[in-house]
Amino acid sequence: MIMLHVPNIGKQEIEAVNDCIKKNELGCRGNYVDKCYSWFRENLNIERILLTASGSQALEIASLVVDCEEGSEIIFSTYSFPSTINPFVIRGFVPVLVEINRQGNIDLNRIKEAVNKKTKAVVITNYAGWNEEISEIIEFCHARNILVVEDNAQGFLSEFKNKPMGTFGDIGILSFETTKTLTCGEGGAIIINNVDLWERTLMIANNGTTRQRHKMNPQIEYTWKTAGVNGCMSALNAAFLFGQLQHAQADKKQRLKLAKKYVEGLSEYDFIMPKIHDGWNASMFYILTPNPKHSEQLKKLLNEQGIQALAHYGSLRNAVMGKNMKYLGSNEAEHFDQRMIRLPLYAGMDEDVIDRIGNIIREACDLSQGL
Repeated sequence: MIMLHVPNIGKQEIEAVNDCIKKNELGCRGNYVDKCYSWFRENLNIERILLTASGSQALEIASLVVDCEEGSEIIFSTYSFPSTINPFVIRGFVPVLVEINRQGNIDLNRIKEAVNKKTKAVVITNYAGWNEEISEIIEFCHARNILVVEDNAQGFLSEFKNKPMGTFGDIGILSFETTKTLTCGEGGAIIINNVDLWERTLMIANNGTTRQRHKMNPQIEYTWKTAGVNGCMSALNAAFLFGQLQHAQADKKQRLKLAKKYVEGLSEYDFIMPKIHDGWNASMFYILTPNPKHSEQLKKLLNEQGIQALAHYGSLRNAVMGKNMKYLGSNEAEHFDQRMIRLPLYAGMDEDVIDRIGNIIREACDLSQGL
């Protein structure tokens, strides 16, 4: 079976992990943690970032950074994974689900409808690592003193208007889980772009204590000040991550090349596909067929031919939990997902595989007189 994603693991990861073990650096601090932070500063100009045990943990920290009062609401895309919303629900926020646009991203017009005096934040999910409305969303929210949490789990190394995705919102979230373009098994990061939130984030990520600030300035009292978590990535995971970072840009370039080949091979058919931009990280590739029936037929055919082809999230609004939440829209996410076919895309994939997939799809389309 040709899978949707296969991590690209080279000798750099193995060497770094072995070195980390030899030096007995297994906790939350160590040489490779510092190396990763240096890489983010030097390559993406990101200063205020904390590596975490997972993207979900980064979201848990974010949920504690945003002020929560009785009845406080947060707006989410209904086309996302539950881990985006769970921490905020547990914290006590009232979730408001709104629908998506044609690219699978939260719809700015729906945000405008949903905002009210109780709205504390909007959580954006950069679907497939891209979001062309992000600047407008930030501008709209900030004009109303609403925080923006940018869930950029799929968008590492994407750049919009020469600015890294994940650095637009007040808070940015990264994920390095195994299905992401860059992985360390399980890992993530929280980026703080709003400097006013940085000290609070440091405390929350250090079990609610002033430990980090005390470490930087011993004159600051070390004490427990707020509720918090142990929000750190182990040095062992950081070593693996540092190895991945060494070829991350080359991997992005190769994925973009493969994504372009998909588009070129399928351009004659009535599919909606991701827009190819040099700034996009090509984290995944998908096609949207004209209707759900054609999508099911093609997914079935591809999987029978040994090609993993799947839809994605479904709609949170239609989940058991989601049915009890506030909602604005007309079920756009469900229809989006019903028409979607995710196709294999990863840096180590042979171009011949794309030719094979394209031939299967083209043959099926031609036999059915075009999908």
